[in-house]
Amino acid sequence: MIAAPCPSLSLASVSSPDSLDFYDAELRAHHEHLRAAYGIRPGDEVVDIGCGTGLTTREAACATAPGRAVGVDVSERMLERARQLTAAERLDNVRYELGDAQVHRFDRAGFDVGIGRFGTMFFSDPAAAFANVAAALRHDLDAALAFVRGFQNTSAALARLSAGEATHALERLRETLAAHYSDERGVVLDSRSWLITARRRR
Repeated sequence: MIAAPCPSLSLASVSSPDSLDFYDAELRAHHEHLRAAYGIRPGDEVVDIGCGTGLTTREAACATAPGRAVGVDVSERMLERARQLTAAERLDNVRYELGDAQVHRFDRAGFDVGIGRFGTMFFSDPAAAFANVAAALRHDLDAALAFVRGFQNTSAALARLSAGEATHALERLRETLAAHYSDERGVVLDSRSWLITARRRR
């Protein structure tokens, strides 16, 4: 599916904030950590929310081949640049769509993984937006178990167990996930999040 290696970021002509590639250059230090956090596997169907000029979409496409990556953004200008770069890199498992993720008509349960680097902070209604994105994701028990098993602390804990103990632990984990599963919403666990604001002292 892919005739070129994963994209590398050129810093030429991106020193100005007016450049379409400026934010890719500014955020390049985060990319390695983002790729590790995404946990994209070959064959996954990936949607990139607020993809901009498509760097993260193209990186996802490399990781998921022979799967596909779809980038969604509200800026046609950014998407035009994304398509140019994708064509230049000869990636054929990437598609871009113009749309606002809060209301965009995604294929229901059409994706395994949803990613977003720099777009979700702009949601005017985060709850509605994430609910819309969630409806586009497949999150069945097998996918949920694989996702949790991929956490570093989970894999480290399993590695310390005997084969029999690890099997039993995974069975208990699956039971826990199953207790929070529904066909409509997938696996939903209660959680807390911190909302932190700060103001520079004058």
